[in-house]
Amino acid sequence: MPLVTRSRRNCSRRDQTQEPPRITKPKKITQGSLERRFNNQYYRSKTDGWESVKIAEVIKNLKSYSEKVFEHFENELTLDHTFQNHTHRLVARIYEEFWSGIQGMAEEPKIVSVATDFLLSTGECGWLFMWLGQWVMSKWKRLKLLRREAPEAKLVTRLEA
Repeated sequence: MPLVTRSRRNCSRRDQTQEPPRITKPKKITQGSLERRFNNQYYRSKTDGWESVKIAEVIKNLKSYSEKVFEHFENELTLDHTFQNHTHRLVARIYEEFWSGIQGMAEEPKIVSVATDFLLSTGECGWLFMWLGQWVMSKWKRLKLLRREAPEAKLVTRLEA
């Protein structure tokens, strides 16, 4: 059951003439596995064969945007748990905030459009969103460990600030 009962059609303000195809989760999510999963006719057509928008740009923008959204919830997130192990209610709130600001994710509207379709392709509060959440949590955890191991490096994580 999806965390949020939002219609796929209501998740973005883009042209609704054709919905993006469902994309199944790869066994291991890497840049290469994402490129393979999203390299289909729908996305090739939408990106002019990946010429007008590069997949690396889309993923980079999604990661950056995710960090900004997750900062609003840093006091409620614990690094002792994976993102998936946080409460259903918290994950749903993060997901709602994530979607509410997605149009401002990048300056380039084409990147926002492709990123939005990526998320729609992976389902309601789907595997791409959950992967982005875990990526943010893992990054924060690494920064916290670096801070502990090398305090002279003056690394300050958002969780410690």
